[in-house]
Formats: sequence, C-alpha cells, structure tokens
Amino acid sequence: AVGHHGDNLVEKILTVLQPLPGHVTDVQVDMLELTSLQRTPHSQTTLAPGCLAQTQSPAAQSLWEAMLTNKHKEGVMEVRRQLVETASKEKLPIKMSMGRVTPEQLCSYMQLFRSSWGALESHCGVLQLGLATAQTLRHPSLPRWDACLAFERLLLQV
Repeated sequence: AVGHHGDNLVEKILTVLQPLPGHVTDVQVDMLELTSLQRTPHSQTTLAPGCLAQTQSPAAQSLWEAMLTNKHKEGVMEVRRQLVETASKEKLPIKMSMGRVTPEQLCSYMQLFRSSWGALESHCGVLQLGLATAQTLRHPSLPRWDACLAFERLLLQV
C-alpha cells in the first residue's frame, strides 16, 4: 500500500497531464494512439480527450483502484497486466515481455486494439487508463517530480 504523498501512479498522472477543461479532478488523456492518425508538428492540442473517470467498466474501476492504492511501480505493473489480459481475451497478437515497464511497451499493447472496433469500444476504460499511464511515464517533468519526492523523503527522515 501507499505510505507517502506522491507514491501512487494516480498522483503522478494528475500532476503531469493537462486538466480536462471544466474539471478539477480529471485530466485529458490523448487518444491519438488508438487511431490511425499521425501527429504533425502543428497538432499541439488533444484531438478528442479521454479521461480517468471510468464508471462503465468494472475492469477499469478495478485498475483505477490499483493505480490509486498501490505504489507507483506496482500500479504501472498492474496496468501492463490488465492490458495483456484484455488483449489475450480479445485474441489479439500480444507479445508479453518481462522486466521494466516502458511507455513504448504499453503503447504497443494498446495499438493492437486499433484493428478491432469492438474490442476498442469494449475496453475503452482500461485503454484510457493505460494511455494516461504511458503519457505520464514519458512526460518530461516526471524525473524532476521523482527527484523532488526523493528529496522530500530525505528531509522527513532527518
């Protein structure tokens, strides 16, 4: 379980991703990875944002709880596990890899769903949480956030 401020994945997501317009407790999840569209140098805005609030899917709600209550690393591993399990259920050609979870690995799993509209629609909640995780892991300010948390822990030990 999480024992310190900033230890969970959700706090990091809420800190680094842009707020959803008109909301204070949700963020914009860029859904471009789930389309066949390509990002251009001029496309700085999110085309059609997804979000963290997933009330329709029990699997997404379960994943959300894990992301909120587990430490960052365990939350990220749970995202990967859920994506692999979901892709396997849909009989998508997933190649499971062990070791450190990377944003590229998560995105490659989610891109498998582009070829199946039914699977994409059925699992959009889990996919949006997966995209939020990948976008947070590759965000340029995440290393600074982690360094600040480590420094805060050191100060609290003194």
